[in-house]
Amino acid sequence: ARMALVTARGVDAGNTAADFTGLNFMFKTLPDFFKMVSFTYIMIKSDVTGALEDSNRMGLTVSGDTAGVDYRLTYNNYSGEKNGVDQASNMMEAEVGYSMPDMMNFRVAGLYHSDTGADTDLSTNETYDAFVYDKHNNAGLMDVVSWGNITYMKLGLSLEPMDSLKVGFDYYTFTNTTVAAGAKDDVGTEMDIVVEKRYDDNFAAKLRLGQFAPGDATAVNGDTRNDAMLYLTMGF
Repeated sequence: ARMALVTARGVDAGNTAADFTGLNFMFKTLPDFFKMVSFTYIMIKSDVTGALEDSNRMGLTVSGDTAGVDYRLTYNNYSGEKNGVDQASNMMEAEVGYSMPDMMNFRVAGLYHSDTGADTDLSTNETYDAFVYDKHNNAGLMDVVSWGNITYMKLGLSLEPMDSLKVGFDYYTFTNTTVAAGAKDDVGTEMDIVVEKRYDDNFAAKLRLGQFAPGDATAVNGDTRNDAMLYLTMGF
């Protein structure tokens, strides 16, 4: 088991400040099927001009694996007040995968994500605010879509055809969680292909190919977007 308490205070030129207090419990000595349970609580109090806030964030993650099947369940909740507006939003995510280590370390996984969006009650903001999260590795590697009024499903495949070479493929379908009457909810689809070659523990090359096809709900409808990126990483 592990417990961590973190407090932080930020001060701007006007001497206004924001206080962050976080508490995290993590248990790792559970049976394989419940390999990890993590609970996080963050309290935010801010008198920063334009960012007045008195809110709370809570998150729970449970994960484990057995007989080649792995899973992860996550739930986050955000409540309180920010700039005079009540906040009431949440996010849930579920992922299930199956691995075959003897077959080129093949893994297939499905993921479902849904976070809340604003409704017609303007006195309360229900669009999920993710605070600080890894945007690049969530909702597609092309960084077109971000959390907040988004629901998506992901199908992922990966394998290692030879030593130090890994190939992965992910397919996403995105929709808006909440839409106004008569509006469209189809944000689009995305495909990502990643090929990574590790030359040693300190040097690797990664090629990423991506394609995003916008849907009817995308703010700027247009042609399909294609990306190609090559990364070289070196550690010391």
